[in-house]
Amino acid sequence: MQYAHSVKSAVKNGKAAGMQAALPAGKAQLKKMLRGMNYEDGKKALSPQSGKDKKQDPVKNGEPKPIGDEIGYKEIKGEPFVAAHDDLRPVHYNDVFQGGLGDCYLLAALSAVAKTDPAAIYDMIKTNNDGTYTVRFFLDRMGMTILGKKTEEVTVSGAFPAGKDGMPVYANSGLQGDKYTEDGKQKAELWVMIVEKAWAKLNGSYKKIWGGDSGKAMEAITGKESESFLTEKYGAEEIFTRIEQGIKKGHPVTASTYEGEETQEEKNIPISRKHAYAVIGASGGKIELYNPHGKEHPRPLGADEFKKFFRRVNINEK
Repeated sequence: MQYAHSVKSAVKNGKAAGMQAALPAGKAQLKKMLRGMNYEDGKKALSPQSGKDKKQDPVKNGEPKPIGDEIGYKEIKGEPFVAAHDDLRPVHYNDVFQGGLGDCYLLAALSAVAKTDPAAIYDMIKTNNDGTYTVRFFLDRMGMTILGKKTEEVTVSGAFPAGKDGMPVYANSGLQGDKYTEDGKQKAELWVMIVEKAWAKLNGSYKKIWGGDSGKAMEAITGKESESFLTEKYGAEEIFTRIEQGIKKGHPVTASTYEGEETQEEKNIPISRKHAYAVIGASGGKIELYNPHGKEHPRPLGADEFKKFFRRVNINEK
């Protein structure tokens, strides 16, 4: 097998952090590491990386089961990484385009990592000689952060869930289906679709990856721990400073909104409720966000606005 990133030299080299072998000393540090066992409000649950309840929805014929009987698989011609049209970088945060699957947490994580450390995206995908792709994830051992990380590789084919029209129904190429031409034929950029499919296969089906934690998703991509905090516990300026420092240090950052119905003010920005975004910039008192839908990106927000509309921030920093 060979890595798919023949253009890897276009980005700086970077290796994901390995497993932490030593156990923490002290109750405070132990408590901090144990947070990986819990979801946002402290409910006891295994890590979303653990692929829990796989037996309820088995992988069929080596392909993760799509949602809906009318969705089948179709081979999509393309390459994992493409520099084309207005997107001159093979890995770019705008390559991410969420389809009809509620996995914004995963796609926001991919956007955030693509923004700050594109080499990490290159390093997680291998192209095999038989037309398949192997994706490497970093997972919590036994679903617990305290036990460190393990690597797991998932191999998927070049066929993806598609509707009756033959178009992909879940994650798609960047810029709403950006394609490039090779030998007179149009081909797609596939890396987002490949990672999403591998994540679905790892967890048992596409249904099993509906909803999740973008902080843990970034950990699965980079192998580094994510620091997560609720905005209600901090002042607006402190929130901005933490995000700004994280971006300056090259750490991927995501942010998620509150649940409920959008207010008119949110619609005007626009901001979607119960949604995850990649933070792509923080300077001059403004925070810039990328919507993994590939459209309807919020305008730059001041610190007070960000605190008002966003509930949680994840910084993949350790």
